[in-house]
Amino acid sequence: MNEKKANRYIDLVAELYCVGEKDLNKMRSGTDMIERAFEDYYWTDVEQAIDWYYVHKSDKTRPTIANIRAILSTWLMEKKIAKVLTMDEVGGYALPTTKIFSISNSFDKLIRILVDCGLIPNKNNEIQSTHSLINSDRKPILNAMQWLRWQLSDAMELHPDLFMNFPNASFYERLAIAMQNGLIKIRVRDWSTFAANANSRLQAAA
Repeated sequence: MNEKKANRYIDLVAELYCVGEKDLNKMRSGTDMIERAFEDYYWTDVEQAIDWYYVHKSDKTRPTIANIRAILSTWLMEKKIAKVLTMDEVGGYALPTTKIFSISNSFDKLIRILVDCGLIPNKNNEIQSTHSLINSDRKPILNAMQWLRWQLSDAMELHPDLFMNFPNASFYERLAIAMQNGLIKIRVRDWSTFAANANSRLQAAA
């Protein structure tokens, strides 16, 4: 989680837009500039803005830094996100919220899962990986956030009608819509419970 936002930005944009090696090297030469551009924002919000641009603006032409900053600035004014807090400021990380009443319960459940799985920070801006997303074979999912993006993309392609009434929905809100409608099955493993059950089985077998 200590990896620079600039590197994450470049990796995600390159993955979504199939950036060629020449352009990729050009992006990497501007790492410091990218880092400064997003220093006031949490990576999860930057990631969400890139995803929003991909879905709502263009999935062919990659965004500029100005494009993503404009989205973040708008969300900041709308109080959908909060800026990174300094050591002199009081408070913690502002967890994502929703104003869509019909999905509020599913949204809150989703955010709790993402926090527990260490995919977004908790209110103290700390990562706590006490749980993991698992697949139907009960194996932990690697790169879980990318897996969620793929699942959401498939859901929106199969059932666009469910999302049409929420054109400005955030990535997390769209995930909650898909989850509430059974389009995405999210399975979670509590590692403390898993370890306790494993110990019990070993003791019983002894």
